[in-house]
Amino acid sequence: AHNYTLPQLLEKIANNSGILSWAMNSEESNWNMQVLHSFFDFVKEENAKNPKLSIQNLIQTINLMELSNISLPMSKIEFNEKGINLVTAHSSKGLEFQYVFIIQCQSTYWESKQSGTPFSVHEVYNEAKDPKEVKVEELRRLFYVAMTRAKKQLVLSFVEQKLNGKPEKPSQFIEEVLVNNKAEKTTVLVDAEKLKRFVNVLFEEENMGEAVLINKELAAQKVKNFKMSASALNAYMRCALSFYFERIVGVPMAKNEYMAFGTAMHSTLQWYFEQRRDGEHNSFPTNEETTDKFIYYLYTNRDSHTEEAFKRRLEYGKKLVGEYLDARKDYFEEHYIVSTERPFRNLEVDGVPLIGFMDKIEFDGNKATLVDYKTGKPENAKKKLSPPSKKSNTGSPNGEDYWRQMVFYRILLENDRTKEWVYESSYFDFIEPDENGEYLMEKVTVLEEDMFVVRSQIRDTYDKINALEFENGCNEPDCFWCNFTRDHLLGKKVVSDTLMSQEFVEE
Repeated sequence: AHNYTLPQLLEKIANNSGILSWAMNSEESNWNMQVLHSFFDFVKEENAKNPKLSIQNLIQTINLMELSNISLPMSKIEFNEKGINLVTAHSSKGLEFQYVFIIQCQSTYWESKQSGTPFSVHEVYNEAKDPKEVKVEELRRLFYVAMTRAKKQLVLSFVEQKLNGKPEKPSQFIEEVLVNNKAEKTTVLVDAEKLKRFVNVLFEEENMGEAVLINKELAAQKVKNFKMSASALNAYMRCALSFYFERIVGVPMAKNEYMAFGTAMHSTLQWYFEQRRDGEHNSFPTNEETTDKFIYYLYTNRDSHTEEAFKRRLEYGKKLVGEYLDARKDYFEEHYIVSTERPFRNLEVDGVPLIGFMDKIEFDGNKATLVDYKTGKPENAKKKLSPPSKKSNTGSPNGEDYWRQMVFYRILLENDRTKEWVYESSYFDFIEPDENGEYLMEKVTVLEEDMFVVRSQIRDTYDKINALEFENGCNEPDCFWCNFTRDHLLGKKVVSDTLMSQEFVEE
């Protein structure tokens, strides 16, 4: 446990213990994933407040919240204002709708509920009051909140008989409404044949006898306003199944120290160039000032590190900033007219909406050189720079990730009608040295034919995403989500090669 932050540890527990697979396989998978997200968000917030947060501290906090009957806020799924919104009475506070239907107004769902009631100040300041009476008052207020969400029409419904024939009692709040208001009460008898068909629909998926891997309803909602970025394009082309879990389902994932370190370095360099452009002295900050800024940015990502990892990254970064700036000093003085963290929005190419951010653009007049920073060892990154390989036994026929990223950036630049910039060149700037201690700048020349290839990839990927084609995994031995799907979601069912290029057969 000392090797992970608390969010990282919980991510591994969820993935390896079966909790995540249970949540995805359950009948109420959407709800369970929301619960998992809400809890994970809570843990990340607590860890941000206290990066040294331990499991014992977290359990103590949760126990205290349970004793005080304090619940976590639920992370809500997006909804359509023109559709039907399903919300709990608690979540409805502050909202208003033309028509409101409050269902299940039976006593078993209100007065008999033993959990989920809000924390009551009466329980603290009015001990003489009957606890049952206090609880009824709280529930009555909650019921009133739900009722007053309606602007035009309110419908309260309850059943008088369960499916097993036993009678049901309406909530006492229904009786209070009938006594104190001129409400119209209507009895509706459900036709037995309709009820039978309804029950069959509820259990239809259970009787299908095959694994349901992709939640089409959720996926359709998530891709409705999807915009293509370079990272999304690379992620889908790498593994559509991983894209589904990480970007559609949004499985809770903790930020790691490598990502946090890269974020701190990017922020530091953005500040460095902005000081040169906007500062009073029209000069670059000193190495010491820039190192101090790096320390500040790394501390803002403190919760992504264990205590030992943070100390190690802090010392390494303090040394790295000065060495990197010394290596780039002359180049930066010559190429100081730049735009940093340049956003590209509201672009459309071949009918596909595109977005993106560029780390830096260097200018010579209106000639633009595109720059992307990379942390990590350059030796590990060089293989990602290759364009499509024409040989069947070497490289990728679609090109590698970094090559495609830079081609994507040129497509963004040349389709931004708000500027008259002309593409000159592009390179990756490696912030960390190679094995010989050299700080490399790897040039990637993007040709017209490269843009033609990537535009075709963008169009094809966009169409597949909107067609909800996520079943095909990469089938790489080290792909977490392909392995997770095989081991946890498909169980012992026989699935054809629509998922991956092999069959998973009952053992």
